[in-house]
Amino acid sequence: MSEYRGSFNDGEKAVSHPVVVRLRMLELWIEDPGGKLLAIWPYDKLSAVDELGTAKSVRLSCVESPKARLVVEGDGFLEGLAEEAPQFDRRRRARQRLLRRGLWAAAGLAAAVVIFSVVLPRGVPYLARMIPVSWEETLGHSVLDDLLAFFAAMEDEDQARTCEAAAGREALDRLVAKLAAAAGSPYEYKVVVVDLDVTNAFALPGGYIVLFDGLLDFAKSPEEVAGVLAHEMGHVIHRHGTQAMLRQLGLSLVFDFMMGGGGSIGAELGSLVLALSYSREAELQADGTGIEILQSAGLRPVGLAAFFKRLQSESGDVTGPFQVLSTHPSFAARLDRLKSVEDSGEASMSPADWAALQAICGPDEPDEDQTDT
Repeated sequence: MSEYRGSFNDGEKAVSHPVVVRLRMLELWIEDPGGKLLAIWPYDKLSAVDELGTAKSVRLSCVESPKARLVVEGDGFLEGLAEEAPQFDRRRRARQRLLRRGLWAAAGLAAAVVIFSVVLPRGVPYLARMIPVSWEETLGHSVLDDLLAFFAAMEDEDQARTCEAAAGREALDRLVAKLAAAAGSPYEYKVVVVDLDVTNAFALPGGYIVLFDGLLDFAKSPEEVAGVLAHEMGHVIHRHGTQAMLRQLGLSLVFDFMMGGGGSIGAELGSLVLALSYSREAELQADGTGIEILQSAGLRPVGLAAFFKRLQSESGDVTGPFQVLSTHPSFAARLDRLKSVEDSGEASMSPADWAALQAICGPDEPDEDQTDT
């Protein structure tokens, strides 16, 4: 049996008295210096008032006397107490702390997985709707600048060639204004025609839409171009581009950029747009909204289906960096949804405007090996 010196307060008075503490088989005995027994504290009822550290004094309490306090000083007391009361084994307590921390870390990791794989994807549409249109416009404008620089590099030019022939630009603006009025959205649509032989188009946040000259060459009617434009307006209205960027880059990064703190993010977003592939639901939603815009504008809504059908038959599924119109879902699924649309309404453009739009990039440049004779 070991004994140690300490001080004891019974909790009834604010005075502590010197005591002798004995570690017996099942309990701790507290005696006054004359040997009078003051209290018996069972080991399983003891707890440390303060966190156990490397200090030589230990302050204890007992469940059976909650107001009482026992302070014991001297080397070896805690080690002796730990032999009788395992809860005071510092190594055991350290292992328990590590276990608790490990469990908390595992729980945190599991929570993070749930948040990023389940909660955030489902919440992204709501987050996107919270972003002001003006912020989306800033985001879209920056991404457009970086994309134009990318297109210029593709052609080994200082800047991308955008098509601005006056008659074609006026014809396109009239069509866009007609569709925008029918869309009834807060966006001011800005359509840029890029002189690249690519049969595609895509929308950026904030109302920016990029059309490639290759699409205008491929189209057989103004209704097909109107259908593509209305489809891209559908993506803008439902903020599919903004949602995709939030998913890929994270909320904080996009918000940092829109608040003026992301100096180099535009290039990242530009690269993302080139590989952008919307979900089946997003594409079908844009198709449906596009048809509604065309019908509301009083225009023939069958151009989008005609465009998809011919693109599928002539080129199959487009792959690579310019796949935005052709992926998820497949042409077959989209055509199945579009084939029931009633073919009624006015022509999207007059013959003169259609001819002007097709010539918006000007005449094709002759091959370099051609010479005048």
